[in-house]
Amino acid sequence: MPHQIYSRISGTELLYAVTEQELNTLCELAASFFAVQSCVVKIQDEGHFWIKGSSGIPEQLSDHEAQCCRCVMETRQPLLISEAREAASHACAYAGHPLYIERQLVGVLCLTDIRPRPDFQETAFGIDLGRFAALTSSVLTAAYLKMRAAARPDIFRHSPFGMLVWSAGPVMRITYVSEQARVLLGDDLFISATDTGFLSLLSQDDALAYQKVLSLHRAPDTAEQEITFRLKDKAVWISQFSYPEYDADGHLQSVYCYLLNATAQKAVEQQLERARLEMYVRLDSVAIGTWSYDPQTDIRRVSPRMAEMLGFAPEELRIAQRDWVELIHPDDRAYVSAATREELQNRQRHPNEKPRLRSVEYRIRNRDGVYLWVQSGGAFIESTETPGKFVLLGSYIDITARKQAESALNERRTLLNIIQQAQQQFMLTRDLQAAFALILNQLLNLLQCSLGCIALVKHGADGDPEYSLSTVLDVFGETSHPALSADTPVFSSHENNNLLTELLHDCRATFFNAPAPENACLPAGMPQPENYLGIPVFFNGELTGLLVLANRSVGFSDETIELLSPVVLSLGALIHTRDEEEKRMQTEARLAKLAVTDTLTGILNRRGFFEKTSDFLALFRRYGTPSTIAIIDIDFFKRVNDRYGHATGDEVLRSVASVLAGGVRDTDVVARFGGEEFVILFAATGIAQTQAVMERIRVAVAGVSFFAQGKQDEFFVTISAGLAQLAQEESTVDKWIAAADVALYQAKAQGRNRVVCYQPGASGN
Repeated sequence: MPHQIYSRISGTELLYAVTEQELNTLCELAASFFAVQSCVVKIQDEGHFWIKGSSGIPEQLSDHEAQCCRCVMETRQPLLISEAREAASHACAYAGHPLYIERQLVGVLCLTDIRPRPDFQETAFGIDLGRFAALTSSVLTAAYLKMRAAARPDIFRHSPFGMLVWSAGPVMRITYVSEQARVLLGDDLFISATDTGFLSLLSQDDALAYQKVLSLHRAPDTAEQEITFRLKDKAVWISQFSYPEYDADGHLQSVYCYLLNATAQKAVEQQLERARLEMYVRLDSVAIGTWSYDPQTDIRRVSPRMAEMLGFAPEELRIAQRDWVELIHPDDRAYVSAATREELQNRQRHPNEKPRLRSVEYRIRNRDGVYLWVQSGGAFIESTETPGKFVLLGSYIDITARKQAESALNERRTLLNIIQQAQQQFMLTRDLQAAFALILNQLLNLLQCSLGCIALVKHGADGDPEYSLSTVLDVFGETSHPALSADTPVFSSHENNNLLTELLHDCRATFFNAPAPENACLPAGMPQPENYLGIPVFFNGELTGLLVLANRSVGFSDETIELLSPVVLSLGALIHTRDEEEKRMQTEARLAKLAVTDTLTGILNRRGFFEKTSDFLALFRRYGTPSTIAIIDIDFFKRVNDRYGHATGDEVLRSVASVLAGGVRDTDVVARFGGEEFVILFAATGIAQTQAVMERIRVAVAGVSFFAQGKQDEFFVTISAGLAQLAQEESTVDKWIAAADVALYQAKAQGRNRVVCYQPGASGN
């Protein structure tokens, strides 16, 4: 299928790509232009509408307005309602226009008004609405394409696969080269290289084949292409899987190429090809593995050489056809029997024609119970013993090595696809557990395992590694597994109570097949493994995770570990990327906290206080919830600094802040306003109750004694406080604080060391 942009858009991706700010501005402009109560941009995702931009919108849209938007999506036509006749619990007028990205319907631009709007039916209104919808669609398209363009290169930053991006034009040009691709291809390649410059790195035959691949991608509906090429003058083979991306008109935009070093694989393939040619040469001179089947007697005979290859004595394989069929793999029996019947019937219908050779490939069990792949060719000829009857004569070739090579290649392709899907999902959603579930589910299917898990590794306070389960899947593909319950413990490397702690301790890949070692168990909640493979996951030499697969029908081997090495590398890259992002978020959180914290006292500073106050104002304006503010000043604090020094003054400030914070509830807000002045916001508390609390705090502060270093005399400090309850006439922070300041001035004027409540009409002068 072609990788057209519009065929891959999902609501989730679009909601992630576009910020509300740019769409809010556009909605405000539309609401002002059309003079409506509200303007909303809604994106549809899995049948639900999500508001992505708005102006003047209520908290919840009515069912009527939601139904109107669904109608726009279903009909793909604008919907204009000048005046609704239903109940007046919703907007009276509605205008909606569909939004598109590259011809794919993604959402609705809708206008609502509480008044009837006859002008909604005017032609000019419809034209203007269409223009705003087109502008909105262009904003959505630009944001989405920007996200897609940024996501692909980042995915391969830590991946074991290299990546090239070709941009289409009159001349194909390379616009992105990952670091891994530079390692694979050498330093000769550089960004902005044209197709001619790149092809000069290849041998002549490979350059022609590569150029053909690029040409094929220019045709619409071109599927993915695969090519293996060799670098000129270097013994390096590269496997490339390329994927085209088209615009809505079917024009090629880009070609994404994923590269993998195939030198070792190519050497194996060449050895297999030489072995195959040698085998065919020998078969030309020696009849290896001949057999015959007589339908009249239902007896099959085989040559001594064929019997030997299957591990039987020749007399053991002079058997009935039904017994021979029992040796064939159950999945291949119907196919082989049908081919035999078809050839016999064809020969009986056309007895005088030249015998037709029919070749089939299937699996057959040897004496040890191991299935071998065979290529069996045969033809029905007339029996010399019974004229008019036919017998089937054929030969046998063991093609197990070729089938194994083909299987390894298919597995490698599947692993590339698994890694690509998981990395793309993580880049779009930043959900590491979802990416793990995708990888684990497909690995179980690929390797035919019934159980697997992925664990994250951290280092505890003592520096020792410990792990926690992140994803567990069983044969049913369930993610809600008992081993992931909320009380699942974190295991350290010293416990050695299961296979994962042993893997954490040994830090090397290991496996076992039946019979399982004694006490070989997985964490609580997971089944007992019949066989097991555990691989540690590293990034830059540091252990970051554990990959475990179990209960595989054919068991595990060193080849399984080698096969999974690209997946393990990608897991390490995903975990590292997630860890780096968590560190960035933690750093941002620490910086944000420092920005609103007073460094001397550890309580909020002036900026932090104002950020908290906005929430209380919103509650007051909506519900009338009472709140009281207290402005506190340390009496004669300058004398403390002058007499005892600033170090003692700082200790006084810290002590007063501690008493203030300890005397209020967690829901209250305590901050240092500057110098020796503090402020407390008492949430949902009237002024009378606040006065009682402040009196207790005032007494507590007055009871704290201080000693200055180098001086023997003990001293105390007192505080004065002014209280003001939030009222309609003081419904802004500045007016609220000003009222409390008036009360504080009165407390000082009355002799300090007291709490005074603000009385409307009172003056601080």
